[in-house]
Amino acid sequence: DPDTWVGSSNWALCILDALRNNPFRPYRDDLLLLDLFGTAADDADATVSLSAGGSEARWAIDGTVIFDGAEIEQFVDPMVQAGAGRLVRRGGRIGLVAGGAASSEYTVEQVLGALSFSNMAPGRDLPTHVSTTYVSPERGYADASLALWDIPGVGGNDDPKLLTQTLPYTTSATRAMRLRKVAGLQAREQRRVECTLPPSALDLVEWSGVTISLGAAYDGTLNGLYRVEAMHPAADYLGSDQGVALRIPTTLRGTSSAIWAWSDAEEETIYAPSYEVTTTGLQVPGTPT
Repeated sequence: DPDTWVGSSNWALCILDALRNNPFRPYRDDLLLLDLFGTAADDADATVSLSAGGSEARWAIDGTVIFDGAEIEQFVDPMVQAGAGRLVRRGGRIGLVAGGAASSEYTVEQVLGALSFSNMAPGRDLPTHVSTTYVSPERGYADASLALWDIPGVGGNDDPKLLTQTLPYTTSATRAMRLRKVAGLQAREQRRVECTLPPSALDLVEWSGVTISLGAAYDGTLNGLYRVEAMHPAADYLGSDQGVALRIPTTLRGTSSAIWAWSDAEEETIYAPSYEVTTTGLQVPGTPT
């Protein structure tokens, strides 16, 4: 009942509202994976402790969206980045997954056909530093920048490469710090797997957690936790009188709980800019008329 609605900065609910009520392509409820939005809303409301005391919601959206005639994706994508999440699609319907450590929903113990694995991306494609801009209430809601962040684990011989992160819907410096860490560590994740999964993987969606367990010979290299980067289910014709087989070409990207781990005591940098101004030479006006 819209008469009962109240304002909220919940990350998932703001995105859901934008999808439902935008003037370009409003989504009906039957085109939305509402169960995923509900889970994402609960995840966004989980609290994260602050080193100065108290806590804040894990993910939030603060700001104004102006629908001025462009595609809806141009407005939604920056909103999604404010929660380090991802829009997902299944059967023509759209859902949302919140940013957070992946829990394994499926174990890959066999693949159909060949498998391609890489854990060495070109060094020129890997960032070494992250530059993050957010909106600062202390500056009258003007843009502010966090200190340049050196991504942990970067080799001494890596060529410097800057990852620029803009967060127009984030007004918390501490939340921006967590988003900065996620962006930097995700960008340096080099494990990629391309394979064809059996029909038992059909319930997965993009960003689902997947564990690869192909035997002890692959421990330390290929086996481990991944997220679904893309999947394209298709029916494969087997020939005359043999029917068809469902096969799911899938791209997986490595992930780790370390990307999402956060210690306010060790990783939060107190950010409290001061803007004291001393005014000199003030010209007093004459008698008002």
